[in-house]
Amino acid sequence: MAGADERIALLRKEIASGDDLAGVESIDLQSLARAELEAMIQKQRDLVSGHRARILELDAGLSALIQAPAQVAQQQTVTESAAGGQATDDSGAGTKASGSDSATANSQAGNGDKLSSLRRRIAERRQEIARIRLANQETLNALATVERNHERRVLAQREAFLDKAVERLRQLREKETSLALSDAREAQRKTALEPPVIRELADEIVELREEVATVSRRDGAVAEQLQEASTRLDRIRDDFVTTRDRVDVVGATPAVGRMLRRRLANLPSNAGYRRSAKLRRLEISEAIDRQIDIDETLRQFGEVETEVQRLLDPLSHAVTDDERDRLKTRIRELLVEKRDTLVQAHARYGAVAARLTQLDLAQRGLVDKAREIVEYIESELMTIPSQPVFHLVGVDAWLRSIGSLIDIALWRQLALDALAAVRSDPASVVLVLLLAGVLFGSRRFARREIRRIGPLTRKIRTDGMRLTVATLGYSVLLASFLPTILGGAGWILRRASVSDLSVSLGAALLRAAMVLLILGLARQIVRAEGLAIRHFRWTEDTCGRISRNLYWFLPLGTVAITTNWFLFNASVNGWNLFSRLSFLVALAFVVVFFWRVMRQGKTEYDPADAQTALSDPLVRRRGRWFFVLLLVLLLNGGMSYFGYHYTAMRLDFYFGWTAVLVLAMVLLHNLLLRWSTLVQRRLRFNELLKRREESRAARVSQGGESAETADVAAVEEKDLDVVGLGDQTRRVLSAALVFIGLSGLYLIWDDLFPALRVLDDIALPFTHSVIVDGVETAQAVSLRDLGIALIVFAATFIGARNLPGLLEFVVLQRLPIDAGARYATITISRYLIVAVGVLVGFSMIGADWSKLQWLVAALGVGLGFGLQEIVANFISGIILLFERPIRVGDVITLGDTSGTVNKIRIRATTIRNWDQQELVVPNKEFITGRLLNWTLSDPINRTLIPVGVAYGSDVDKALQIMLDVAKQHPHVLDEPEPVVVFEKFGASSLDLVLRCYFFGLEYRITSISEINSEINRRFTEAGIEIPFAQSDVHLNTLEPLQVVVRDGEKHED
Repeated sequence: MAGADERIALLRKEIASGDDLAGVESIDLQSLARAELEAMIQKQRDLVSGHRARILELDAGLSALIQAPAQVAQQQTVTESAAGGQATDDSGAGTKASGSDSATANSQAGNGDKLSSLRRRIAERRQEIARIRLANQETLNALATVERNHERRVLAQREAFLDKAVERLRQLREKETSLALSDAREAQRKTALEPPVIRELADEIVELREEVATVSRRDGAVAEQLQEASTRLDRIRDDFVTTRDRVDVVGATPAVGRMLRRRLANLPSNAGYRRSAKLRRLEISEAIDRQIDIDETLRQFGEVETEVQRLLDPLSHAVTDDERDRLKTRIRELLVEKRDTLVQAHARYGAVAARLTQLDLAQRGLVDKAREIVEYIESELMTIPSQPVFHLVGVDAWLRSIGSLIDIALWRQLALDALAAVRSDPASVVLVLLLAGVLFGSRRFARREIRRIGPLTRKIRTDGMRLTVATLGYSVLLASFLPTILGGAGWILRRASVSDLSVSLGAALLRAAMVLLILGLARQIVRAEGLAIRHFRWTEDTCGRISRNLYWFLPLGTVAITTNWFLFNASVNGWNLFSRLSFLVALAFVVVFFWRVMRQGKTEYDPADAQTALSDPLVRRRGRWFFVLLLVLLLNGGMSYFGYHYTAMRLDFYFGWTAVLVLAMVLLHNLLLRWSTLVQRRLRFNELLKRREESRAARVSQGGESAETADVAAVEEKDLDVVGLGDQTRRVLSAALVFIGLSGLYLIWDDLFPALRVLDDIALPFTHSVIVDGVETAQAVSLRDLGIALIVFAATFIGARNLPGLLEFVVLQRLPIDAGARYATITISRYLIVAVGVLVGFSMIGADWSKLQWLVAALGVGLGFGLQEIVANFISGIILLFERPIRVGDVITLGDTSGTVNKIRIRATTIRNWDQQELVVPNKEFITGRLLNWTLSDPINRTLIPVGVAYGSDVDKALQIMLDVAKQHPHVLDEPEPVVVFEKFGASSLDLVLRCYFFGLEYRITSISEINSEINRRFTEAGIEIPFAQSDVHLNTLEPLQVVVRDGEKHED
């Protein structure tokens, strides 16, 4: 190891000497031409890339050396175990040999001894090498470290030289541009006495030269930014490799945690890239537009001589021939210079656009790499303790923390930074103050409107969803005053970025604004005459308890949470202790708040009230919810207490957004329940009005009978099952909210659990087609795709069962269509939902139509033979829905059965007869058989009422009475008008027939009964007799009659 020691000493001497290790100081940048300088810069960049690759190799070697002792010990253990096992196998093999195989066994035993000896020597040699490496471990580590430091020193010198070369190249470019611009301006001065044509050309050339100079400077700046971005990307990659190796070697220690947090703080932000990328895209667009304009100008330029002649012609008559030749030469020179300048400007703009595009790609790659590193660092920091256990913190640490917290100079500097941020953006300050002033001035109006809207929700005629939306808007307005001030201040501080401490304060103020807005909105919702009491029908006891506890929790909780985040994000040594303390205090406030809110109170709600459908599980299971919340808070607080404060803060961030999601879901659910209840109440109210109008019309038509004596038939709700549809709507809304909630939780917690993204890497043994860059490509189906397909199937099942109710509530009830059309639309929509859901679900797991069409064809053949009746009924059901020969609610006669169509299903239709019996008829019968539909196109139907009067009665009077009775009945239509005819002479009566018409069949039977009763009463009063049937018995008197008298008792015996 003497050579290694000499090598270490030599490298350390070179590093300490400060000599030119890269060999670049001998290069004279001032003597190089521009082309030579550009070639040299490219060569130096290649050398820098080589140095970076070499440093990565040295870092990997150093990490391997650090891990070497543990690997050597593990290898020695494995070698000894393998040698022992082999010796045992060899001895066992020798023991088993006997009898006639002894010679072969002796030969094998000899070979086994040689093999065992060879293995022992190999193991001994490895152990010797391992002992040598362990004995010289310190020297090897020192050599690897000094070689890496030497390489870094060379890299630093070469990068510094490269920066000087790039600066020299920029100076040369600016010098060339300045010289060209100076020449153009000098030429412009010389043309002061020239004709206007020449002066205009000179002015145009000067403007183009100035434009070229501006574009050249911008090109140089973009080139520097591009080089800086590329260099920073290389450094970030190198640091990432080094960081990952150190984490793998050292493990989860507090020192590694501090290193990772420093790396995390130095990474570029995505927000800054988005802002610069937007401006860069605009600049690229402007450069391309200008390049197109210059290109069009060059196309229109034409030949120089032609352009010279065109400009010179107006001057030919006013100048001599010699002057004309001079002007011609001068114009030609200026035109050539203008064309060359346009070409140069075109090239410059193209170069700027290309460099800006490269810069955008480089910065995008930088941000993507930074995002990858952030994910890695944050995942590692979750398992690394960032602070000692809270109760083990010494008094000295507390004293240092208190001293840093009360440092007047630090707080004075923070105040100065905040003031500088305010001065740097006065427009934003004025905008925030104006917005806050408008919100403050609108508070009284908002309170007055909420009080005015509250009583309007008690009456169905004035109640509406617009009142709820307006009240929610006024509540947001009342809760937005202080959050606007705090959020505006935080936004200004973060945007100015005067210092890290001011940025941390801005982030804390933004979080305080969000917390204050959520808690303030909750307080406005549960206020008197607010959303919770007047619109959501929450009890005053519950709302009062929430409001009373928000009164103290809103200021204390907001201050504790804001302080915690400010102290945590501030890069001040010693503030982490107070960050942990404020974190624990904030958790204590949260626990006390929810304990006071969720403890048992008075009667909470009316279980029969539909508006409390959401509150029911929350109220009945409040103990479980509080227990879960308490476990979460204790887990988070325990992590902070035992040193995992960074992990606790990360979890607190995710739990905070989860709480926001839960509150948003509660608000959305109550709003949807409110809407559903309003629609249901409106439908019932309209049905009640319809019944009342029908009842009133019936009483008026019957001579003004009072409500107490009027016999109004009950109207069945055949057109709309309000209760059933309301339940369907609530189920749909609940399922949709559950889906939204789970999606929100996935989006919130996805970054914390990379294991969820592992599902994309688990491939299933089948593929599906995807379009990649316009080309259809077969891609393996992942476990994630299977999970999404199962979710699609579940959503299809839920939607097919419950979406008809939502469709009825939202759309169909507002359209002028009857119940049959609504039912057909709902059924067809259900079929479409199932079809689309099945196709989408199967396509996600690779079962597209191209793979299923042969299976479908085979199934079609099988169905044609085995299930043809079922298929025929299914197709007939579809025909019934589209052609609609029958509809739900129609009165039909099929064979000897009459009744009302109740349901039209996939296979069969249900008919309810007049005895309230349900008859299930296959759909095929309605298509292939004869069907009588009483209400298909016209609900008007005619009935015949025959009446017989005795011979000798006044027929005209009887006809008039029957006609009057028909016209006076409320359910007999005036058009077509009733008709009474003298039908015929009967055997025992004069037969009269009354023909009258009814609208629908609802009152047909009762109306016929009423008309018959009234005719009978009128005939009795008029003395008109309704005869009964008479029979004359004629005896044959041509023969003697035989009379037989029998004894009844004897006959019975």
